[in-house]
Amino acid sequence: MSFKMNLKPLVIFGAAAAVLTVTLTHAAKPTAPNALYSQTALTFIPPGTCTGTGTGCAGIMGIDWLSDGRMVVLSTDYQAQGPQPSTNRPASKVTLVSGLLNNGTITTQDISTNFKFPTGMVVVNNKIYVADFDTFYVIPDNTGASPATNRHPMFPTPYPSYTGSNPYNFQFPAVSGGYGTATTSYYHHFVFTPVYYQGKFYANYSGSLLEGTGTAALSPSSFFDGSLLAFDTTTTRLDTNVNRAAGGFRSPNGNALGLNGQILSADNQGSYFPMCTLTMITPFTNQYLGYQQDNGYTPNWAQAAYNAGSFHYTPPLAVMDYAADGWRSVSQPLYLSSGPYAGDWLVGDVYSTGIARVGLDSVTDTTGTPTVQGAVFWFENTTGNDAVNRLNLGPDGNIYVGIQRQIGNWPMGAATNTLYKFSAIPNASQFEIRKIRSVADGFELYLTQPANPATVIPANFSVQQASWVRTTVYGAGENPYVTRTITAAGLSNDSLRIHLTVSGILRINQGQRGDTITHWATKFMFNNLTSSTGAVNFTTEATYAQNWISSRVWNAALPTPIVQQKIPQSQLGDHVWLTTSSGLLHVNVDMAQPYRATLLNLQGRILSQENGSNAVSLEFKAPGATPSLYLLEVHSGSEVYGKVVFF
Repeated sequence: MSFKMNLKPLVIFGAAAAVLTVTLTHAAKPTAPNALYSQTALTFIPPGTCTGTGTGCAGIMGIDWLSDGRMVVLSTDYQAQGPQPSTNRPASKVTLVSGLLNNGTITTQDISTNFKFPTGMVVVNNKIYVADFDTFYVIPDNTGASPATNRHPMFPTPYPSYTGSNPYNFQFPAVSGGYGTATTSYYHHFVFTPVYYQGKFYANYSGSLLEGTGTAALSPSSFFDGSLLAFDTTTTRLDTNVNRAAGGFRSPNGNALGLNGQILSADNQGSYFPMCTLTMITPFTNQYLGYQQDNGYTPNWAQAAYNAGSFHYTPPLAVMDYAADGWRSVSQPLYLSSGPYAGDWLVGDVYSTGIARVGLDSVTDTTGTPTVQGAVFWFENTTGNDAVNRLNLGPDGNIYVGIQRQIGNWPMGAATNTLYKFSAIPNASQFEIRKIRSVADGFELYLTQPANPATVIPANFSVQQASWVRTTVYGAGENPYVTRTITAAGLSNDSLRIHLTVSGILRINQGQRGDTITHWATKFMFNNLTSSTGAVNFTTEATYAQNWISSRVWNAALPTPIVQQKIPQSQLGDHVWLTTSSGLLHVNVDMAQPYRATLLNLQGRILSQENGSNAVSLEFKAPGATPSLYLLEVHSGSEVYGKVVFF
């Protein structure tokens, strides 16, 4: 899925006194693969051939898993930014993939077809839910006995005729033909990437965009304009404020669930914001994300709440300047709960190459409230011309990447591959900057290997800042980069942290309201930085969202926390063996100390737990009537062993 994106040149303004205004020279993107992962193209869903404008080629719109280990893939052969298909399409479908996790024979089965333009999918308790252009569906039957009719609508998407109460007295324009007109932007209201947490679905819903220009020069077309929608499995109609968990999106093609129910949402640049963004949302905490209608047009509901003082503005925690072929049309993020980058986020883009990684920095705002802001690095740049649209962390720990055709503005051409798999390589190493943290007098860079002290000098680093302000002009508002002076570069005692003393760093003027907020991004470039063994730095640039400046004081003597988490190589792995028989899982551990074995489902819920020793064989009874996929964890002292089991 992509969005109408007009690429903008970097506008150069006059330089202020005593500062150097520059056109940013970007470091080269990595051309070598990420050494921590192997990459495999998955070919069981062919890209197909484009037979006309917006039709014919397969694109991946969702990836998830059933508890028996089968992969669920949502795909469509339709693509367009404006008028949508009025009839269902047999090649817009849900496919089950067997054999992928156990390296067996791959088989596919289409179990639900004839969607119009599906944009997201999630599995809850083995039920598959699909967000289509005009309806949110549940798939009743996973056997696929009648694919063309195997879908049941839960509720229509929130068009004007389903608005219910109207607290801000919107006057909805008339809609002709059922799909909107160029003056209503009703055509662009999609429900994207539903996620599920503690009984509720959360899905992004587009704001009102004027067709052909992407601007906000029109009144909202829906009571739910630019919302994070909230609903449950019993919802049959969206009609109240309880269905709006946050607001202020422009064109959000991505939702991902993080820790404790927080949701990272990806939104696309346009009028009133010249950057693609990632913003952390805690549902139902009165967050406004910033998209607004032009002056003279009715505010969207969240903008009206913000103007009234009942909502607060939440700045993005990550941005990436797209003059370096960074985010132009950002897609679905992914939280990494395991692997070499555990705790970081990944995000793709359908209008530029590769996958980015976001490392978060915990800071406090001026009120003392904890918050986060992040630095964006390159994760991978080897998917060629394929547009990265959906990301998923499989139960096997591999990263699965769904492709939406070739990169470009609403990509239309056939991709080389529709799916990729990235598998972490055990015990692999790579010299790179893992994260960036704000400190009182500059920044500290966390490394994955000790640095060569001779390369930690100010001349090998560049720090620049650019500001941007919300403006009605599409894609405008970014000011030129200004060089910040690095007065010193130091190395921690363990050589795993670099301290850059930087003067003149500015942050968002959070005290302002409306479109007067000035944001700041800090761009880093790293040249000739090497490890103590001579390894070259993989991450040669990063963009840091400078919302806040920390009061932390640099201390070279503090030990650096381990931030690169390897694939677990527990010694328990040599002492645990498993057998299955007649619906039972037998667990044996030949170690003298006691151990605890825990059986969990793939969502992490504990199903059963037993304590044992080397003299006892534990047995777990299969939780279901048919063989399914589970996670077994064995704890003994400080050692932990985990394995996906099927019985």
